[in-house]
Amino acid sequence: MKRLSLIVMTALALGFTSCSDDDDDDLNSAQVPNEITVALDSEFPNATDIEYEAFGEQYIADFEIDTVDYEALYNSDGTLVKYKYDILTSEVPESVMTTIAADYDNRTIDDAEILVIDSVNYYQIELNNTPTDDYIVFNEDGTVNTSIVFWD
Repeated sequence: MKRLSLIVMTALALGFTSCSDDDDDDLNSAQVPNEITVALDSEFPNATDIEYEAFGEQYIADFEIDTVDYEALYNSDGTLVKYKYDILTSEVPESVMTTIAADYDNRTIDDAEILVIDSVNYYQIELNNTPTDDYIVFNEDGTVNTSIVFWD
């Protein structure tokens, strides 16, 4: 019986260890080029809870402003490529909601974000669907933009 208890306890300990939330991809600010930390501070001075991650030759900064989640993609020289932030479904423009109602059977929105590229706003919308959700980028006028890749 002791042996069975020891096996069960070992299995549980290994299970909890393997499920730990190690963010091996996260970098501390000392591992990020100074140009990026300076650019982030300049462009998003109210950013809090900043975390960095390497993304190929680029860097992703994940942060909050006034409890809203943001992500920004930077080149290694500190150039901002694009950024996105969460919005409420009620903040999705009527033009986008009209397209969803007409072309997507009025499916419910699972997640909504504003994606900003070169000072242009796009709306990233995750629509509930079976068996998998749909990820769609809309222009401000409600048309679907097939040239911008959904940034997950």
